Amino acid sequence: MKVLVTGDNGYIGRQLASSLKKRGFEVVGLDLKHGKTDYETVDFDLTKQGLPKVSGIGTIFHLAADTECTDAERAFRINVKGTEKMLELAKRENAAFVYASTGGVYGFGNTPFKETDKTKPDNTYTKTKIQAEELCKKYSQHFPVTVLRYFFPYGQGDDRRLMNRLIKNVQTGETIELNIGGKPVINPVAMPDAIEATIISMNLQGFNIINVGGRENASILDIVRIIEKESKMKAKTAYNAKNVGDLVGDITKAEKLLKFKTKTSLRDGIKELIRQ
Repeated sequence: MKVLVTGDNGYIGRQLASSLKKRGFEVVGLDLKHGKTDYETVDFDLTKQGLPKVSGIGTIFHLAADTECTDAERAFRINVKGTEKMLELAKRENAAFVYASTGGVYGFGNTPFKETDKTKPDNTYTKTKIQAEELCKKYSQHFPVTVLRYFFPYGQGDDRRLMNRLIKNVQTGETIELNIGGKPVINPVAMPDAIEATIISMNLQGFNIINVGGRENASILDIVRIIEKESKMKAKTAYNAKNVGDLVGDITKAEKLLKFKTKTSLRDGIKELIRQ
């Protein structure tokens, strides 16, 4: 089967494309620009008119996004209108569609979030993600659509990610600012597990929203303590006066629909990051 991965130059996208290729899929990567890859690529700007020149696509994994969102108008054109463009491509190709969203759309709370819980997007990024999710639901009358809400995916290759930043801060002696109680509590998912869930989801029918998170819950302070132990270095921490809730995704639905079982423990995932 030929599959399209948008944002294949991005953190999750490049690893997804590589995993799909290893599993025998014919991969086409779509991004603004590309270097050398071992699969077909298309340079394409989601903000431009028209659809990319691709055909014969069976599944579209839409991961391309503006995550910085320093320009709200540009973020809307990429994250919302760009998603609509890829949904139109899926409609033309009669392809399944897997959309990469974020657990951040829930905001903070006191209990693990279920997919049926009300969302509370509080910034440009999460607001555009919810708008794109609504488009996904609209288009699902034409073809299967699955929305994956990732919870703090982490792995090698992107120092902007929370887990990577915490490790770097401990290693460089930079002060880590903690909220009251070292919160929030989160359930980060290791990249191999996130990729596995993403690939399996291409086989679902109808419209689905699924949380993709790790099986272990830990506060930011808990994670810092693990990093200290595994790196044999002492973190510099300072507490502020902020009292925040937690951001944990209930992964019961993923376990049921995707038979999703995380394989990487939090400690092992952190060890791997420290060794990189």
